[in-house]
Amino acid sequence: MRVASIPAGHVYVRHLADEHDEVVRLADPIPSGAPRGAPWWPPAMLDPEWVAEHADEFDLLHLHFGFDAVGPADLGRLVGALREHGKPFAYTVHDLRNPHHDDPGPHDAALDVLVPLADAVITLTEGAAREIRQRWGREAEVIPHPHVVPLELLDRPRPERDARRTRPRRGGGVAARSPAGVRRSPTGGR
Repeated sequence: MRVASIPAGHVYVRHLADEHDEVVRLADPIPSGAPRGAPWWPPAMLDPEWVAEHADEFDLLHLHFGFDAVGPADLGRLVGALREHGKPFAYTVHDLRNPHHDDPGPHDAALDVLVPLADAVITLTEGAAREIRQRWGREAEVIPHPHVVPLELLDRPRPERDARRTRPRRGGGVAARSPAGVRRSPTGGR
């Protein structure tokens, strides 16, 4: 099976591969103006024209993430192009709430298109599958997150760390979702 994974070059997607499977993942097309270190951004495969031009090169489109800059209408057009060319669409719901966005609205709007239109919905946890069922009435297959660290590093002991570097200075150890959520204490956090 030939899969157009979005993004194919991300470590998560690369580590889905099994050396014994018969899945061939297309390489990410490099878009013009791609930033250094992220040659798949923005994903060219999200363009309905790309689907039309390359429909004979893949059997399935599998979206993971990378659609932040694509609006709901364009995502709908992407799925329409896949339908037009007889290509199934799988979507792995990695984030029910995008941790990179302060406003959940745009991501929710994208999910409201992607989840209902996907031919197969996958997620990483039973809790996420329950929320997908509640919000969209879809059953999601749960496939736990693969390793993202190279296998040869998994069995190595972790290096010793100076505990002083890992403790919060003051005010408890609650982590914020974003630095914008951290407020200075009246003493300036010292």
